[in-house]
This record gives sequence, C-alpha cells and structure tokens, in this order.
Amino acid sequence: MADITPKPPIFDLSALSALQTVLEPPDGLVDPWGVKLAGSFANLLIYSDNARVIVPGTELESGLLGIQQPSVIRDVAAVGDGFLAPVPYSTSEHLEISDQAMREAAVHFDRFARRNKPLLKEFCKLHLETAFVRMHQSPRVKTRRTYKVDAMATDPMLLKLSKFTNLHVEALLYAFDLALRFPFYGQLAGSDSFYLNHPIRDAFEVKAKSESKAVAPPIPLSFADPMRHIAKHMTRDEYFTTLRILREKVRELGIHGMPAGQLNRETVREIAAAARFRPRLRSEDAVWEFVKTVMAASLGLATVPLVGPLAGAAVIGASVAVSRTVWKNGGKGPLLPQGMGTVSWLRWAVRWDIEKQAEGGDQS
Repeated sequence: MADITPKPPIFDLSALSALQTVLEPPDGLVDPWGVKLAGSFANLLIYSDNARVIVPGTELESGLLGIQQPSVIRDVAAVGDGFLAPVPYSTSEHLEISDQAMREAAVHFDRFARRNKPLLKEFCKLHLETAFVRMHQSPRVKTRRTYKVDAMATDPMLLKLSKFTNLHVEALLYAFDLALRFPFYGQLAGSDSFYLNHPIRDAFEVKAKSESKAVAPPIPLSFADPMRHIAKHMTRDEYFTTLRILREKVRELGIHGMPAGQLNRETVREIAAAARFRPRLRSEDAVWEFVKTVMAASLGLATVPLVGPLAGAAVIGASVAVSRTVWKNGGKGPLLPQGMGTVSWLRWAVRWDIEKQAEGGDQS
C-alpha cells in the first residue's frame, strides 16, 4: 500500500533570510516582508513535528548545519531532534521555462512591482547592497540566474518598470528570477505539503505540472499576530526561546492538532502568560483598580507580595504610564509591560488580544 502520509511543511531560504533580518538587521536593513514572516514561521515551528528547507547549490557537502547564512537555520534545526531536513537541487544549469510562461510571468511581476513599489525597493536594496545576502546567495546559484531572464533586459515593459520604480534593470531581473522559482519550489514541496514561501514569490502564477496547493496543518491557536508584533523588539535568542516555550506548552496541554476555535479562554490565557505576551487591561474600570493595586503594593500597603516584573520602581513607572494612557488605542486599552500577565494576583485585571481566538470569540 502506498504511503499517503503528508510530507512535512517546507520553506525556502529567502523566507528564512527575511526572518533573520528582523532579528539581526544587516547594516540596519530589514526585509520589508520579514515581520510578516516572523509570524508565519512561529506557527510553522510551533506546530510542525518536522520541517524541510529548500537548499539550492552544492553547499550541503558539509551538511545542513554547514550552511553559513542565514545562520538562523541552526536555531530552526535546534527546535527539536531531527526537526529539519534539506531538500537540495542543482543550480549547475538553468531551469527550463517556456517563452509563453516567461512572458505571462513578466506581466504578473510588472503588476506586483507597481503595487508594491516601496517594498520592492527595500527588498532589492537589502539583497543587492548588503554582504549578508550577496555573500551567500551568489555562490549557491552557479549559473548566476536560475532562469534565462537576462534575455528580457531590453524588454520595453521591463524598461518602463525600471523607470517607474527607479530600480536598475539588473535589480528587477534579480527579483524576477527569485520569484520565478515559485512553481518549481512548489513541485519540490509536493502537492500534499504546506510551502511557506517568501512573499516576493506571490507576484504571479506560473503554469507548471505540479504546484503545492496544500493548506497549513491545523492550528488551534495562531501565534502569527502576537509574534509579528513583538519580533522586531526581540533578540534572536528571545524569539526562539519564546517559540520553544510555546512548542512545549501546546504539546503539554494536548492541543497540538486540534482545529481552530475550540480552546476555552482560560487555556488561551495560560498559554499567553507562559509566552510572556504583553497583556492589556480588561476594562476602563480595571485601569484605575490596577493603578491603585500596584501603587499600594509599591508603597507596602497591599497584602500581596511584590516580586518579579513588578518590583520596586518598575511598578510605579508602570502605574504612571497606565494612568497617562487612560484607555486609548480605540478602546482596546494600553499594552502593559511584558511579563505582567505572569503575576497571578493581577491576572484578574488583564486580557490578551489572542483571547479573541478562544471558543466563543472576544468577550472583552
């Protein structure tokens, strides 16, 4: 009997490089889609038992962990024993694509580039001007381009796009060549596997024999939004430590593989507190109750212990900050400092945005 077990999810190195720029910006530059990918990678790494990575070139001669950049690949591999497996392919020759498919792809890329002009310019600046990408990208592709896109260097449509975006034709050809790999990478992924691609590859659809149309594995509680919001304020170690905590927590609670919207609110709150997500005050009344409580605690008037993230001057500072905020942000309430949700005697006053995903929806 044939094995019908779905293959593990797969991602490409461009997406992983984008994540690394968020955590360790090279020359201060961040991939414009990096923050979005920080959220997507969170769900993939938390809920997947195993994962695969597409690796072009011959760099695997020294093993998966011998890949120099993006170095964050070692953090991904360390998520679990045997977690990450490579899917290599040769770049010694150009990949084939029909002239008609190339032309159709160019039209889609032109539309994508015009809609995303600022993002594309940031992307090209990062990829063509920083050593981080240039030093590891070029050696992998032995033919310099994956496809024979240089023939389009004098194409009138591309020349007009160059003028519109104020990007050199070389930069556009580079981005176009990266995007063109999407259907081929889809074939490497397999039709039954989820493929997390860099958004530059969302530029168009290219006709191919096989393209991955699989959906992501069941995600009972998505961590994409909270991780997206805090990743840019995290160190690389903090990001992956948080993912490991969440990975262990969802398995400890036995929710791994459950469908969305079936978790009770207290379970969601427990997970949010364990990950040290920043909470909000539950209601406008809770603002003043919160201020009175922490101020009393800081002055030694309360009967509750004052330890951890609420010790000393931190409490007074938080109280003043909260009282000045006075329920702004469209009625959502102010975000509190990280870790306040872990203090059991203040848990009554706070809620997390992620609670909206609990069974029954948002009840704030």
